[in-house]
Amino acid sequence: MKKISIILLQLILFSFGYSEDLRPRYSAFGQVGLDIHLADFRALPNAPSCCPQYKIGYGLGYGFGAGFEFPINENTFVGSKLFYNSSQGLLASQESTLVIVNLTEQLGVIEHSIDSKFVIAGISPFIGKNFENTNISLGANIGYITSGTYSQKEQIVEPSNTGYFKENNSRIRNVSSGDIQNLNKLMFGIFAEISYDLKMNISNTLFFSPNLNLGYSFTNFVQNLDWKFFSAKAGIAIKYSPKDLKKTNYEYFKADTVKYLDENILSEVFHLGQTESKIQELEFEDSLVINKYYSRTDTIFKPRSKNISKKETKIEKTEIAELAAPKIIDTPQIKNEVINSKKTEIAEIPSIENIKKDTIVHFGTPREIVNNNLLYISEDPDGKNKLQSFFIKGKSVKEFEPILNYIFFDYNSEKIDTRYLS
Repeated sequence: MKKISIILLQLILFSFGYSEDLRPRYSAFGQVGLDIHLADFRALPNAPSCCPQYKIGYGLGYGFGAGFEFPINENTFVGSKLFYNSSQGLLASQESTLVIVNLTEQLGVIEHSIDSKFVIAGISPFIGKNFENTNISLGANIGYITSGTYSQKEQIVEPSNTGYFKENNSRIRNVSSGDIQNLNKLMFGIFAEISYDLKMNISNTLFFSPNLNLGYSFTNFVQNLDWKFFSAKAGIAIKYSPKDLKKTNYEYFKADTVKYLDENILSEVFHLGQTESKIQELEFEDSLVINKYYSRTDTIFKPRSKNISKKETKIEKTEIAELAAPKIIDTPQIKNEVINSKKTEIAEIPSIENIKKDTIVHFGTPREIVNNNLLYISEDPDGKNKLQSFFIKGKSVKEFEPILNYIFFDYNSEKIDTRYLS
């Protein structure tokens, strides 16, 4: 039996020209509008009334739910919705009768009314056609009444400011309320809906869809009573159509080197800078480009020659190298941007006893330079190694960027040409 069902489903999809490129849609919706109650009865079960006949009533109706649509070709789709609806209706009927006015009976007008409320949960299978962004669908409503309540009364409306009923000396009689008896729990009906899809993103995965829904119930609310309803609701839906975007990753690297000269530095030390990363996602209609940017600035501490003035002590940018990704021609829509920083550790803190004199102490942690003080080893007058520091001051920065995102090396040379240096 299972194999037969699968074969039948395949035949149906083939007959409609199903394509694997078509994508399903999932939605959440809300609607509100007018419910028109169509009746032909005089009283509810176990609720005494003198009304000659109820005919029509009006009330607020609203609902919400979720659903899905499954395309079977480019212009036809099927689907289903789960809904939760509330339907209110005020039935009213007037008649002439005798009332007491100034201690005498005279003809007046009274109004019979039933204010009802029903809560219905159910499912709505449907089939539809789309014309570009406009969708038209027809379907069935299969609902279950979870609750039905009423409030009933008879009230004098003419004369408007005086008069009362003889039996209770009041302008209102036959007041009752509670649960409606003998409900038809299962409700069946049909609906028609038109909607218009508006794109919410460039990849066509999110849609904002205003809609208009008309529905009619074949089933009476109460057993053995003629009481149906018609609804007209307007609403909105948010639709999501998942799409497998082609992902492409690019990485950009940029490393700079600055040079610090000072006569207090005894030997050259290379300090590896902190690596910073930045991730950027660019969303196109059918693809997602992920760019990862990495940047780092290293420092070279070098002894300064004695014949160079202290005023010339400076930090200079000496190297620039960048690896670029292929150029993207389309103008992208930036989806999001995340910036992270990562610190790079090089070595553990060395012990003073194990370090020779005239050697700069190199720390591979942020403690390498503390409060702009560079730690180093020197020899005191007694000939013992001593850990000292000097304050980094009077520094200026020069930055140079290449015109192109690459540099040229001389033949058989790995050194950066002086034209790229300050």
